[in-house]
Amino acid sequence: HLSTPKHIGALPEPISDLRGEHHITKWDVYEIQNAKLIGPNALTITSRDKLVLANSLNSWSLLLREILRCFRSGIIPRYRRSVDEEIDIAVSLVGPWATGYFHWFAEYLPRLEGLYQFEALTGEKPTIIIPNDPPAWMIDSLSLLGYGPDRIIKWSGGSKLVHRLITPQVRHTPVQNGYI
Repeated sequence: HLSTPKHIGALPEPISDLRGEHHITKWDVYEIQNAKLIGPNALTITSRDKLVLANSLNSWSLLLREILRCFRSGIIPRYRRSVDEEIDIAVSLVGPWATGYFHWFAEYLPRLEGLYQFEALTGEKPTIIIPNDPPAWMIDSLSLLGYGPDRIIKWSGGSKLVHRLITPQVRHTPVQNGYI
């Protein structure tokens, strides 16, 4: 529930319109079988050559940008390409803007709440894939949440097969031009 904030003068309409009840979406945690992570930002492709929008911040324009980035890197984003490594079960926190402080804390790190739900339900502990050469604050934030180096691998590009890719979504509710 968002109540009227303390203010002086007239409350701006964009803030006034946000007052009231909002409902956050329920958990969506997906498991994708035999997904391949390809290219600079770990573009996700299913065994049926379908691209996974969820790992591009649910944005068609960012997904297109990631496809083009693969091509510019000399990588054709197809499932049939060979892999450098295979991982049994993992969650990817690699994607557009993942190394940006705001995006890490607003769109990537909150996915761990879904991972907690998955772990509580299954007892399994997926590997966490993070960007290569991560800033110290990224490692620190994971460490503070209990994820140490034994659970983390750094994405170095290329192509990896993840037999079970766990894809938690960030819970939010759309409001006007943004979300809560």
